[in-house]
Amino acid sequence: MNRLIQIRQISAADTRPLRAAILRPHHPAEESVYPLDDHPDSRHFGAFIDDLLIGTASLLHQPATSEPLPANDDPAAPWMTDRAWRLRGMTVIPEHRGASIGARLFNALIDHARSQRGTCLWFNARDTAIGFYRRLGCEGVGQPRELPGHGAYLFMWRSLNGLS
Repeated sequence: MNRLIQIRQISAADTRPLRAAILRPHHPAEESVYPLDDHPDSRHFGAFIDDLLIGTASLLHQPATSEPLPANDDPAAPWMTDRAWRLRGMTVIPEHRGASIGARLFNALIDHARSQRGTCLWFNARDTAIGFYRRLGCEGVGQPRELPGHGAYLFMWRSLNGLS
């Protein structure tokens, strides 16, 4: 039996249990609270089967000015402008991966950022998720780098201009 999966907006607080359990299982719970989580421009989306939260993703209105990037010295880079949005905390519980839930969450972020006149979505992708994001039209910048205590990540981005 196929069950209906719904994507809807949720609170920052609603994202944190899955963030902690899946993305930061060996870290203190406060590390699942991100700067700008509660900013009025930030949006958080959840994937639900019935009332069970099975995935989350957060969208923050934030240029990549604080990130150590290979192209950080180029102020014209699309992720450096005030129309850039940042993806954080994308996760789907393991038993529901591979069912396009992550792609649906990603598309909800894209739709919202575009509705706010965003021109770029950027994020740090875990090395295990790079292929997933490439299939969604994202590009990597530079080489993967180690983030202390979190593993290897690649800075990635996607233009919000044009069709998805």
